[in-house]
Amino acid sequence: MTTATATTSFNWKALIPILEGAGNIAELLIPGGAAFVPLTTALENAINPLLTSVGQGNTATQEILAAYAALIGILTALQQNTKLDPATLAKVQAYLVSSQAGLTAFITAGSGYNPALYVPVQPIA
Repeated sequence: MTTATATTSFNWKALIPILEGAGNIAELLIPGGAAFVPLTTALENAINPLLTSVGQGNTATQEILAAYAALIGILTALQQNTKLDPATLAKVQAYLVSSQAGLTAFITAGSGYNPALYVPVQPIA
């Protein structure tokens, strides 16, 4: 007995402009929504490269770098939002510093062993 398998391929990337358009219209229709336009534009600019890179046959390294770039872009956009309370802004800044350090560490790890980064262990006195 053979089982027929239906394969469908849906181009979900075609939905990106539709969703962006719907979000832009919602911003204009919601009272006070226009104030969010700079933030949502910055978030779209940070996220879209990551979304469009999915399924393009990129290497794992390229996907990870795209994810870091999107995360740093999102956090930078949030950091520039002057309406955040100081506690939230402090968390965003901490996440941004951590993300940048993670990106640096990922790139450094990919460059191989560098003996200059290591020192002999010092005995405990």
